[in-house]
Amino acid sequence: MPSFETLDLIADLYVPILALLALASLLKTAFMSRWRMLGTHAAMVLLGLLTAYGLMFVDIHLQLWPILELDYSTHTAVAVVMVIFLIIAVKKYSLIWTGSFGGYILLMLYQGYHSIADVLTTAVAVALLVLPAVFLFYKNTRASVYK
Repeated sequence: MPSFETLDLIADLYVPILALLALASLLKTAFMSRWRMLGTHAAMVLLGLLTAYGLMFVDIHLQLWPILELDYSTHTAVAVVMVIFLIIAVKKYSLIWTGSFGGYILLMLYQGYHSIADVLTTAVAVALLVLPAVFLFYKNTRASVYK
């Protein structure tokens, strides 16, 4: 079994890797000159990140998660946003994105970073706020970068 430090490094790299994959997808869309899709996808990512970090800001000031004796997981929130985007933008790897997110959650639980309740409440809150807008954006493009 890898050491705590090795697993910590893997956990620390997960969200940046997702962000790089999302950026690569956006760049591919630009190189394909699919400007409307690029705008839509970029707006999805930005809205998602604003939601994830906005909830963090609200939680810091209103102490919503601590009221429930929980901890808002910013890493989970951003991972949810990136995975949702990648599922839409690069559909053919949807199972990989979903599986990697599940593995990431298990890794965070194993490492003791958050409780299952922390992760679930964060993921559900972000998804409930992001998905309606994503469906509206997606309705406008109806296509992914990679089929």
